Amino acid sequence: MHDLGRKLLRYVSRGLGLESNRIEQSLEELHHSMLMNRYLPCPQPELVLALRSHTDLDVIPLLVNNGVPGLQVLKDGAWITVHSLPGAIVVTMGDQLEVMSNGKYKSPEHRTLANSDSTRYSIASFFEPPPAGLLIAPVPELVNAQDESHFQAVCYRDYLAIFFAKQASGKSVIT
Repeated sequence: MHDLGRKLLRYVSRGLGLESNRIEQSLEELHHSMLMNRYLPCPQPELVLALRSHTDLDVIPLLVNNGVPGLQVLKDGAWITVHSLPGAIVVTMGDQLEVMSNGKYKSPEHRTLANSDSTRYSIASFFEPPPAGLLIAPVPELVNAQDESHFQAVCYRDYLAIFFAKQASGKSVIT
């Protein structure tokens, strides 16, 4: 997963018209963590959320699951269920990449629903800057007279504190 994350960041850099290692170079160091989730069946899934609406605070998250539906993304005010193919890896963008890309890539708001029939398993891989004092800001090459900076630079450590203080609700942290 670590190699895949790094390869995807190269594609993201190229997609932004940058040198292939530019995003990773801006991060100085890329940390990788994983989170494993188990969502048990719920007899009344319409009454609960397995995981409330949020965006991911990292750079690029990757998700593998056991095929049981539950992940939804918010698009144009409506919740859309993500149907993953067997063996597929769901790739999204995190808040730090939205900032670094100056808003060209967006971190999607998403949530997880409970399921009445089956246990849902997921493994999320998160790629993030070092938690110390790295300043996250739009990559300078993406800011010019026609496209000014849409985000203020913030220390990643401070961003984490804000994210967890606001309890990762919706897209409230990045906006």
